[in-house]
Parts: sequence; structure tokens; C-alpha cells
Amino acid sequence: MKKVPILFALAIPTLSVFFLSAQLEVESSVKQAELSWSSAILKNDFAYLQRILSDDLVYYHSSGTVDTKQTYLASLQSAKLKYSFVDYEQMKIRAFGNTSVVNAKLRIKLTDNGAPIDNLFLLTHVFVKQHGAWQLVSHQTTKLP
Repeated sequence: MKKVPILFALAIPTLSVFFLSAQLEVESSVKQAELSWSSAILKNDFAYLQRILSDDLVYYHSSGTVDTKQTYLASLQSAKLKYSFVDYEQMKIRAFGNTSVVNAKLRIKLTDNGAPIDNLFLLTHVFVKQHGAWQLVSHQTTKLP
């Protein structure tokens, strides 16, 4: 009778290591998706953006403008939006099954309709694992003073 509690007690650390390892793997793959998004907007890699942006993306800009996947990509392709610099100062990733939330502080330089913007922002990205890959379903930035 005492073997069952002992086996259970021995299994808990093993399961904890397994779940922690899985959590770290998810966080690492989401971080890679996040950094790939920023690289793609800098390089105008529309093929990659087409894959990483969910078809039902909601993209809230700090200005209050709201884009869909189609309107955001159109803004980038027309050079209405042109990113020149993205630098993360802080990043926190939390995973919840097939959904992950990225919160970050970052500096972005871009032009919006020819007007230069160089600001610090708070960023929230929500990624969902769809079709075997992490896709961005929600973007929101808040401009810091």
C-alpha cells in the first residue's frame, strides 16, 4: 500500500519537469514568431506576413486606426506604412495552450503617410496556434509619453 504514494511522489517532479520543458518550448517558438514578425515588417516580407498574420487579424494602432489583415498588408505594400527600426526593450510571453500573449515595451521608427514616427510603445500581441503554426490574431500598441 505504501508503494503507491511513493511512486506518486516520485512522479510529481518528473511531470513538473516535463510540463516546464513544454512551456519553455512554446514560449521559445512564440518568441521566434514575434521576432520574425518584426523582421518581416522591416524587410517588407509579404510572403511571410501572409502566413503569420491570421485571416481574422484585428490590428489596433496606437493612433486609433484599426486594420484587418488585408488593410494592414495593403498599407505596407503601398508604402503608406514603412517600418525602419524595431527594438524590444522588454518582452514577456505567457502561454495558455494554443494561445499565447506577448507583452513588450519597444521602440519603433516608421513613416505613416510620409510622417516620421519614432516612439516607445507598449505592445500586446496574441498568437494562436493554427494549422500547425503560430499566427498573430490581435495586435495593439499604446504610445508611451
